[in-house]
Amino acid sequence: MASAANYATGRRKSAVARVWLKPGNGTIIINNKPINEYFRRQTLELVVRQPLEEVGVLNSFDVVATVDGGGWTGQAGAVKLGIARCLAALDEKYKNPCGRQDSLPGIHVRLNAKNMARKRHGKDSSFPNDKKWNAVFTLQKGCPVASFLLYLMNIFGVLCNDYTGY
Repeated sequence: MASAANYATGRRKSAVARVWLKPGNGTIIINNKPINEYFRRQTLELVVRQPLEEVGVLNSFDVVATVDGGGWTGQAGAVKLGIARCLAALDEKYKNPCGRQDSLPGIHVRLNAKNMARKRHGKDSSFPNDKKWNAVFTLQKGCPVASFLLYLMNIFGVLCNDYTGY
């Protein structure tokens, strides 16, 4: 293994983490604070430690990370991805056998490239399925209410010609 520090960048949602991994005794420092002071939830600490525990080097490396943007969960995920990328660059045996460079054999760690949907204000946000219902309403001729009644009558097996003027 190399004795110099390895560097990698991790991203999750809006958070970006710059991670340095160097041989040491297992201390994790994020934004100049120990991990238990920076992430006050133990679940987030477990998320950050997961790549190191997976390959069995939790007490072999020191992690120094600077994180910016996003919330607590996004920042923990960004640090996790940065650590996984550092470990993959550090030694060939830590790389995923499927060929992905930024994931480890036992865990699935990768950049989630989905963008969040925009916040819609006003009338549009109160009817999220309006296009779906418009498609149902316009299946039959006539006004939307009559076509909806025809649709329900067809579902329940009622003859539509007997109850409508069509």
